[in-house]
Amino acid sequence: MKEIQHATKRTSHVINIPNLVELQTNSYQWFLEEGLQELFDSFSPIHDFTGKTSISLTAFTLGEPKYSIEECRDRDMTFESAIKARVLLRQENREEIESEVYLGDLPLMTDKGTFIVNGAERVVVSQLARSPGIYFKDDLDFSGKRLFQATVIPQEGAWVDIESDNSNVVWVRIGQTKKFPITTLMRALEAYTPALHPIDMKVGDVANNFWIYKTIESVNEKGESEQTTVRDFFLTYYFASPVVVGKTGEIVAEENELATYEKLMALSEAHGFDLRVRLYTKTVTTAEIIDLLSTKETITEPTSEQLLNRRPTSDIVDPAGKVLAKAYSLIPDKTHANAIVKQKLPSIELFHINPYVEMTLREDQGYDSDTAKLDIYKKIRPGDPATPESARNLIQSIFFDPRRYDMAKVGRFKMNKKLGAHLPITARNVTKEDLVSILRYVINLESGEGQDDEGNIINNVSVDDIDHLENKRIRSVGELLTSQLRMGFLRMEKVAKERMTSLMDNENFIPSVILSVKPISASIKSFFGSSQLSQFMDQTLSLIHI
Repeated sequence: MKEIQHATKRTSHVINIPNLVELQTNSYQWFLEEGLQELFDSFSPIHDFTGKTSISLTAFTLGEPKYSIEECRDRDMTFESAIKARVLLRQENREEIESEVYLGDLPLMTDKGTFIVNGAERVVVSQLARSPGIYFKDDLDFSGKRLFQATVIPQEGAWVDIESDNSNVVWVRIGQTKKFPITTLMRALEAYTPALHPIDMKVGDVANNFWIYKTIESVNEKGESEQTTVRDFFLTYYFASPVVVGKTGEIVAEENELATYEKLMALSEAHGFDLRVRLYTKTVTTAEIIDLLSTKETITEPTSEQLLNRRPTSDIVDPAGKVLAKAYSLIPDKTHANAIVKQKLPSIELFHINPYVEMTLREDQGYDSDTAKLDIYKKIRPGDPATPESARNLIQSIFFDPRRYDMAKVGRFKMNKKLGAHLPITARNVTKEDLVSILRYVINLESGEGQDDEGNIINNVSVDDIDHLENKRIRSVGELLTSQLRMGFLRMEKVAKERMTSLMDNENFIPSVILSVKPISASIKSFFGSSQLSQFMDQTLSLIHI
């Protein structure tokens, strides 16, 4: 009876027990097959300070381990193999030199997902970290105003913090430096981003992206004030290449033609939702931002109070031809406003601008691209002399050097998903389009979520909980080792540049002398030997016997 009772309590396995260390072994295999080669590619070529000499790490090979796993345990050795890089040295007016250079020893993973280091079995614990991407949050000021913050977190590089204040100015802070208006960074990035990554998408999808919501005030037939919500493009988009209809070969849109909302919708209706177009944006100017983030209103018999701190749509000129107020410029004080009122103009057309845009532009000073870079340089390095070249190099090193800044594929995917952008997965740095989308998102957060006449949600935006598990990701051994080796490669690159410059005329100018092994070996040893994530295997049973 007991045998039957026990048999009924047994349950068969629904599925087979999975390989629980497969995550570790697959991650380490990715590091050997792809991660290490990506590091070599990102640091190649290394140029000297004159730019006449370069050294490239083209490929690598792993040697055979000197001892087996059992021998390493018995002899207190490390189960490892040598990394040998295929190096190509190029010099001006000299022949290319190709050779193999020893870079260090890399511990190998066993079938159980462990490493044998100095005879002891170690395991690299996976890390639960914040995923690269962008995160929005809100807070209440002492006055009760709702403030918004956004943080752009890359895989490697400085964090970019965007925040609004109680004066409706949207600021940017790179790392722990001083803040500056977000439009200043837009202008600084324009030299690097226009047309580098054209947006390739279906024409029907364009209507659902790259827009913001604007509230338009109007007066109905009863004389009552009404507010309606419409959406409009943030930036002016142009066709990056001609749009050709497949069957007939007809060109329905020319290259560099303005891609207006009406034009895109007409293409969608005439040639189908799936017709693909390539779009790009040009320089962000003050006039363009005002045009796209404002509405126009006409004031009859204006007073000085109505004109103060407003922007006219066209130049206001007196009978003598003197310009009293320039188009797109603020009417700064009552003196200028009264001078305009004295002209007794029947009506004046003014811009109605979103407060976030207006107040940010007032702080921005209307810089051009080079001046914006200089302003950022002074904020980040206040004690150093600012020159156009040094400012340009600083922006380049912060955002556009893949060795120091990398959003990673995960970061770009999450940025695109959150902001509704369509930048390619290869765009792994912060771009002008990202900043535009972030400002658009902040404006939409302020307006809140609403519905149109048909009950559809028209503003589906929300703040994030950065501690939620959906905003976390697991960094396993392959990714952790890649990040650690990146620091070693940076040190090796610095030493290689100095040696190439000092040994340029020396006969002993060979790759093995230029490349230093110590930074690579030191980073590997520190990761496996002293890192908090590299731990000894549990020895519970042995401790019990003791």
